[in-house]
Amino acid sequence: MRKNNFSNSFGNDQECLFFQGSVCYRPGTIAEVIFAHCLSDLHFAKARRGEHVWWYPGEAKKNNSSLADVVGRATRDSNIGIVIISGDFTFAASHDEFDEAYKSINAILGTLGLGPDNLVVIPGNHDIAWTRAKGDAYDPSLRVDTAPEEAKKAYANFYRRLMKHEANEDFSMGRRFLLPGGVVVEVCALNSSSLEQGEKYLAGMGMVRPNVFDDVREQLGWNESEPSLAFRVLVLHHHLTATEDVEDPGEFSKGFGMAIDAKRILRDAARYGVHLVLHGHRHRVFIWREGVYQLPDQSQSQWRLGNVSILGGGSVGSSSVEASRNFFNLLSISSDALLVEVYRSDKGGAFQVMGRWKGDLSMQNGGLRLGEWEDKRG
Repeated sequence: MRKNNFSNSFGNDQECLFFQGSVCYRPGTIAEVIFAHCLSDLHFAKARRGEHVWWYPGEAKKNNSSLADVVGRATRDSNIGIVIISGDFTFAASHDEFDEAYKSINAILGTLGLGPDNLVVIPGNHDIAWTRAKGDAYDPSLRVDTAPEEAKKAYANFYRRLMKHEANEDFSMGRRFLLPGGVVVEVCALNSSSLEQGEKYLAGMGMVRPNVFDDVREQLGWNESEPSLAFRVLVLHHHLTATEDVEDPGEFSKGFGMAIDAKRILRDAARYGVHLVLHGHRHRVFIWREGVYQLPDQSQSQWRLGNVSILGGGSVGSSSVEASRNFFNLLSISSDALLVEVYRSDKGGAFQVMGRWKGDLSMQNGGLRLGEWEDKRG
């Protein structure tokens, strides 16, 4: 096991802050500027075993490496302090799939020398059993027909086992991390698979329940009128903008993978100074930046809300990917820049750096500003 310099010890003057009575975020210390290991769409599968591309420990036939092995080899020289997973741990939200996810994530954390305090997780649409599909099939076009408590039970048990505390009602999280040199990273993670029973909702749709963002950002101390020097990250599963040049017409009924309240979430993010949005869902690696404005027909104190950068993680574990390519991202931060390294695996091979993108950090109106993406592949 790698020894990591992340500290879990806290002085008497450092209070452990709770919200919703269940989720805790704490100040911590990370040794180097590489701060986040971003994974999405792991898709551990059992009955539909072929939906997950990597080997499971204990399987009789070893075709390739396990997810923990291949990710560990790719990051063995990186001192990572935070692991962020943006949903779809499973294919059909079954208990045995969550068990494989639990074992794999614990192995990754062990390789990095980390624990639950270094972990940020939210569910994806495959992790909440909104429909009574036959067997372990998953059909995102089915109507939501399962009561919320029953639909969420398997994920809630997985979360408790992984994080060592109960999830809150919304499966949301807020965490604050202190990096060397005084850089503060604040993470607001929202469950975008919060649907309701009724014929107007389909299992593959995305939606964040009203007021959940406000609940988390209030506990993190985010204030619209107070600029901050913290680097603010929003994590959810579904997209906040389209990711394809031409969308599949068959995806129309599910909103092309976007949360149905995407623009509200983007406006909230920009209004409260979010610098970077991380998402998964569509198995497409994606880098974007969007200017955000108020609706013109509503009264407003501010017309232009700001710019938000967006990073889509692709899929680290699904076999349903374009050209048999899987991805994950590493984020590094310094006092003057954010660096994104995109890792790619081709046809089940080793993960290697595909490219690097940088955004400059600067001060503007008393707060931290993330600049335009610069391509650093050359």
